[in-house]
Amino acid sequence: WAVEHGRVDELDNAGMSVFELYELRGWYHEALTVFELALDKVKTIYDSAPVQRGFEKSELSHMYGRFLAWKSWFIIRIGNFKQAQKFLHQALSLLDDATGETRPSAAFPLYQLGLIEWYLGNYSGAKQYLDQALYISRNQNELMVKALTIFHLGLTAYAVGDYVDARRRHQECLSLCEEFDEQNTIGFSYICLGRVEYALENCDQAKYLIETGLTICQETNHLFSTALGKSFLAIVNWQLDNIETAKDLCLDSLHLFREMGEQYGIVVASNYLGQINWSTGEHKMSRQNFIEALQRAIEYRILPQVLASFVGLTRHLNQVGQTLDIIMLLLFVISHPAAEFETKELATDFLAELAAHCSLQMVAEAERRIKNLDVETLARRVLNLESIRSVD
Repeated sequence: WAVEHGRVDELDNAGMSVFELYELRGWYHEALTVFELALDKVKTIYDSAPVQRGFEKSELSHMYGRFLAWKSWFIIRIGNFKQAQKFLHQALSLLDDATGETRPSAAFPLYQLGLIEWYLGNYSGAKQYLDQALYISRNQNELMVKALTIFHLGLTAYAVGDYVDARRRHQECLSLCEEFDEQNTIGFSYICLGRVEYALENCDQAKYLIETGLTICQETNHLFSTALGKSFLAIVNWQLDNIETAKDLCLDSLHLFREMGEQYGIVVASNYLGQINWSTGEHKMSRQNFIEALQRAIEYRILPQVLASFVGLTRHLNQVGQTLDIIMLLLFVISHPAAEFETKELATDFLAELAAHCSLQMVAEAERRIKNLDVETLARRVLNLESIRSVD
């Protein structure tokens, strides 16, 4: 109603409620339509006679910046990180006041810029943006942005293998959200605390924490948290040898992510499903899972998941004795800064398994071949291998 009647002041007041509704339901494309219309209305008023309609131009600029930040969130959800970065930098410029001091609302776009860097595997860049967002949100007492920033600082610590800091951040986020009863982030914090326990090989505790968080997220009807929680619970059940449960959870997760069009989640669930299917001897299906994950991750530049797909596909290459290609992929992953610590551990373990079957000369040749390779070139090479493209 507010958009259709040009009541952008009403939409601005209710903006966060609108944002939360579409985020909860996973209505990402619909949200983009709503916020695009709202932005058009603000621009029309800005270009015409804003004072006659009760607005100052500076007020409209700040409003436009807030709408851009809300819209950017959903652009991130569908995987268009480059476009989101452009809009977020534009939002930051609009949210600067006349004296150059950053307004409180700038914390949210800064947080999102950090989130994008995390998706892309630039963990130091992610931390820089997130630290800025945390500083502003703490000073301005923006509790929700503060909680989200702490949460994603936990994810960043997890990615580089600092599980102690990851646990501390998620516990801090949990405590903060309990103060203002933000149920979805409470649930997601439990899920990610469980993921930390999984990384520390405490699978029973991991299962309990993830199930606790998943129940909360399902009660709040937040589809993204529910879907990702199911993926994490799937991999824990897989480690506990609950194979059918693991597969069902992963398939449920993948289905939800496909419904939402959430690209990161599709890639994560596909990589996990590839691991599960490989372990049960469903090698053709496993290969298809890893190939889909690799293709999507390359398309959307989700480099940590590209590298996870590489490791998954090395098992298939090992079936046909392509040892040099395997060593190339494993060495590439181990040396790449975007690879998550978990992924590097898997690559290192498999490389150790292969040590008895490869010569130092082969390792040297693999190192020579990857020296000047970028991730896209290597991905194309992998996808063009006959053993990867062939059907069993």
